[in-house]
Amino acid sequence: MATYQKRGETWRAMIRLKGFPAITRTFDNRADAVEWGERRERDMRAGKWTPPTPTAATHGMDLNAVARKYHADSKHHVRPVTLHNIDFFIRSLPKLAPWLAQKAISDITPQDIARYRDDRLKTVCPSSVNQELKRLSAIFAYAIKERGLIEKNPVQSIRKPPGTPSRDRRLLPDEEARLITSARKLGKAWLADMILFALETGMRRGEIVKMRYEHILWERSALIIPLENDKIAKGRTIPLSAPALAILRENTRDGDPVVWRTQDQQKPITGALIDIFFRRAKHALGIENLHFHDLRHEALSRFSERGLNPLQTAAISGHQSMQMLKRYTHLQPEDLADLIAQPRKTRMQSAEATQLAEIAEAPDDTKLRQVAARIAERKKMEAIAAEYGITVEELVAEMAHQ
Repeated sequence: MATYQKRGETWRAMIRLKGFPAITRTFDNRADAVEWGERRERDMRAGKWTPPTPTAATHGMDLNAVARKYHADSKHHVRPVTLHNIDFFIRSLPKLAPWLAQKAISDITPQDIARYRDDRLKTVCPSSVNQELKRLSAIFAYAIKERGLIEKNPVQSIRKPPGTPSRDRRLLPDEEARLITSARKLGKAWLADMILFALETGMRRGEIVKMRYEHILWERSALIIPLENDKIAKGRTIPLSAPALAILRENTRDGDPVVWRTQDQQKPITGALIDIFFRRAKHALGIENLHFHDLRHEALSRFSERGLNPLQTAAISGHQSMQMLKRYTHLQPEDLADLIAQPRKTRMQSAEATQLAEIAEAPDDTKLRQVAARIAERKKMEAIAAEYGITVEELVAEMAHQ
């Protein structure tokens, strides 16, 4: 039967009928889509329609052609940053693997994808290869579901490279000051400000460069990150510390909505520019294995060390699961040693510290809600105990006797 789906400003009609390949077509309005779907389905049931021959429909389209159609049809329903990544991969594919890009999509086998995987592993890391395989898989899924060109996704039949272990790089005690000094010696005061700002906010590099002054809530000491700038397209509002606000005030320019510009005020700062000069700053100091994104790790870990619980940290960072937040929050072993060395009674009186380990190991959102409920219950008990001038432990003991 025919189904209809709105995709951005267009409507897609899809017909799935037993004994026939799935067929789709895109229209400017729903009425045209319905008219085509009903007419085509009647013809199929009456035996008046036959599928296009493989030569006409499938063998005439190589992977590169299908990829371009996938990119064109994605413009109305994916985020701009995702569309940019898709476009970059599709433009790179003919250079990375011309033998694959020029091959008819119906002739591509799992063995071809395995060859591509192995070739790419010789030059880039496994995580990058997995991202490229993800893009390829999306193209094949599009060819199956929306174009009816093939029946199986060859990417799903191969082994994926093992993921790169998550990073746990923290700044050493003197590295923050040294990096800031090095950036200023390079004549890049904007980089020094960005390093400080990233450490104060935990924002992603892409979120920082896209900031506009209209997003700053000066009276609330907060910053709006619009959904189009947010990696997960949710949008959020984060607090700004006094040092972060001071940096923004120092960079304010009359009539200019852009927050970050080069020293001569001619060009907005880009992610690529940050990477270039951050590398120069760290190499001048002989610092190894440090990326700008590691400043986000450092900031979120500092939030935890200052006493923010994981739910509060996630509200600032934008993480949707505690498992992901756990990857980005790295407490120093010596700090954890200090916590577990506290007397037992002190640990019992710290409700948030007690819940920290449980939330860090939470497998899903259901457990998170349970832990949040326990924290709320603990706070309620603290209020009751305070009213009677006793401790929570004494209140629990009293309740146990009743």
